[in-house]
Amino acid sequence: MNKLISLIVFAVALIWSWNKVHTANAVNFETHAGIQIKLAELIRETLAQKLPNAENIRITRLWTEAVSSNEVKAIFGYEFTQPLEEGEKVQQAVEGQAFLSRSGEHSDEWKLDRVATDASNLSFSEGTIVSPLNETGAPVAVPINSEAGGDAVAPAASADTTTPTTIPSESGN
Repeated sequence: MNKLISLIVFAVALIWSWNKVHTANAVNFETHAGIQIKLAELIRETLAQKLPNAENIRITRLWTEAVSSNEVKAIFGYEFTQPLEEGEKVQQAVEGQAFLSRSGEHSDEWKLDRVATDASNLSFSEGTIVSPLNETGAPVAVPINSEAGGDAVAPAASADTTTPTTIPSESGN
């Protein structure tokens, strides 16, 4: 009995995999490749237009997947280096998604419907010094919002103070 059940399960798996492999895709391989090439060009052109001093532009990932026969989702990531005023350079990495829809019923032209960038990451080539002192060397009071909704001002820590500072809220806690 076990051999018969194993044979039936094997036959069903074989038929299913045969149909899966030989079924036509909603969007063919050449279309995916063409969309990826055009999106890479679009990313480079947009960066060159919006950030002309960006350098070392690199597409880190780019792939497409068919959502339906008339819609494609593209997942992309790119990074570039941008010089700052002080000669320092910052490397920025961006990831996102783009959604494309077919222009016509049987057309192989695709329209970019929307683009959403998800995450951005900055890496500085040299560390930037951040100091709580103003231009004259005096401590700076930093405004913060208390939980009660009012504005409070935190006293700036001086370089020789190591004790924590507690700021009472307006609710009296």
